[in-house]
Amino acid sequence: SFIDKLKQSFSDAKDKLSSLGTSSNSFFSMGRFYGVYFILKQIANTFGGWINNINSYIENQNLFAVAMGQSAQEGRNLADSLQSVLGIDSGEAMRYMGEFAQLTTSFGIANKQAMLMSENMTQLGYDISSFYNISTEKAFSKLQSGITGQVRAIRELGIDTSNARLQQELYNLGINEKVRNLTEADKAELRYIAIMKQTTNAQGDMARTIQTPANAL
Repeated sequence: SFIDKLKQSFSDAKDKLSSLGTSSNSFFSMGRFYGVYFILKQIANTFGGWINNINSYIENQNLFAVAMGQSAQEGRNLADSLQSVLGIDSGEAMRYMGEFAQLTTSFGIANKQAMLMSENMTQLGYDISSFYNISTEKAFSKLQSGITGQVRAIRELGIDTSNARLQQELYNLGINEKVRNLTEADKAELRYIAIMKQTTNAQGDMARTIQTPANAL
């Protein structure tokens, strides 16, 4: 009869709704599971990032202390000043300073001169990054290449450290000697002089433009 068919339809609809409810519960339960999993994963990644940063800071401190030697405190004061005035990560600054110190002393440059070069090159690295709008990593990489005599990388910044330029620097200093006859330490110091002379426009740029969006970021 019609009534019996209507009852059967309601019964079938009830069974389908019950089945849908079970599926929905299963779906929402699975959603809650993945939601909790995602949150826990984010927390783990955050803590992992903190641990990596702590490890990096410790490693930077070790490199800095070993490379700077007796000048470590002076260098640390500079790094703290860069952080205070320009908002630069002092740990990062100490790492770059340590790398320059390690590099310059490996050429046989006297410790005091090597430390002065390292401090100045570290400050210059941040200024070049700001002036040319490139990453600090790229700026320091180019400066390190320039000090070691790799002409092409630093020439991209308009800085010439070729032997011809170094020879001219020797003449300017009143030294009648050929570049090829110099020690590696002397060549590194000449490259440093050439770099500093050719970057006067960039020097101090980060301090001048600290309020720009790029530097603020």
